[in-house]
Amino acid sequence: MCPQDGFVQNVHIPKVRVDPDGRCAVMLIYGTRLVVLPFRRDTLTDEHEGVMGEGQRSSFLPSYIIDVRELDEKLLNIIDMQFLYGYYEPTLLILFEPNQTWPGRVAVRQDTCSIVAISLNIMQKVHPVIWSLSNLPFDCTQALAVPKPIGGVVIFAVNSLLYLNQSVPPYGVSLNSLTNGTTVFPLRVQESVKITLDCAQATFISYDKMVISLKGGEIYVLTLITDGMRSVRSFHFDKAAASVLTTCMITMEPGYLFLGSRLGNSLLLKYTEKLQETPMNMAKDPADKQEEPPMKKKRTESSGTWAGRWASLWNKVGMRGVGSTWTSGYQGLAHREGGLAGPGRSHSSLQSFIRRSSCI
Repeated sequence: MCPQDGFVQNVHIPKVRVDPDGRCAVMLIYGTRLVVLPFRRDTLTDEHEGVMGEGQRSSFLPSYIIDVRELDEKLLNIIDMQFLYGYYEPTLLILFEPNQTWPGRVAVRQDTCSIVAISLNIMQKVHPVIWSLSNLPFDCTQALAVPKPIGGVVIFAVNSLLYLNQSVPPYGVSLNSLTNGTTVFPLRVQESVKITLDCAQATFISYDKMVISLKGGEIYVLTLITDGMRSVRSFHFDKAAASVLTTCMITMEPGYLFLGSRLGNSLLLKYTEKLQETPMNMAKDPADKQEEPPMKKKRTESSGTWAGRWASLWNKVGMRGVGSTWTSGYQGLAHREGGLAGPGRSHSSLQSFIRRSSCI
């Protein structure tokens, strides 16, 4: 089978995904081909030992290629793919748009995105579709697998946010008024949030909390609120900070978050969770409370609105490559004016600080 399928160059950017349990890796090439690279593990080598023969064993099993159109003829225009948590076999979820549209045509064609979940039987090379869902909003941009014990997947759209799981009904929220008239997918209104998720980057920092960096540099902490059946019933957004324009985001280890940026200094953030506490002076009579200076009062109110439960300690260290060494160009900003850039600090001033620190 020729993977190029008539292409003389790879016009599609390859996507690589690794199974969270370390059983295999998958790379999407030429838009419709999945290259599966199984990893050698004790549970697999016992069954596959006769195929490899005697001698020095490799750290991986023979790779092979899957044509996704043989699984589903409508599986075209793949947007994103992610391995799901909690399945006995490696399960790959694919977000795609079989019939494309654009904002100027939503009056005629809308809700064009779909998902399929493929179970990869590496030994027998059988790949059944175990879950599918269609008629998702046309502006879906990426998928993010939810860790155990919740499971499922979070679908990012430009104007909405969806949670999907094979065993529970879908749940979605509208993040702004642009969803009116552009989708018939059942969406609930997310109170006190008016944002868009185009060019957003996100990663999970725990099984029910996700950090989202918007295109303007704002950082939100999204909490998945579940019921007793581990079904997501609502989302809660906390605005934690503001940072550089993020190109990629990854959790290095618990407590450390790396933000990669092509427009500014990349950042290594250390975060801790600050639980909400009842103030000691809540029981006092307001008349007995001394009046604070206007500047101090304003600063306290603004920090309370954007910090919330999170961002009690965001130590930012900007990394700038100079030859074979790295230098810090972003230290101490977290402690200026009581924290990171909040509503009182514009993103343009943050960028100017980056330019000044880059010249040091």
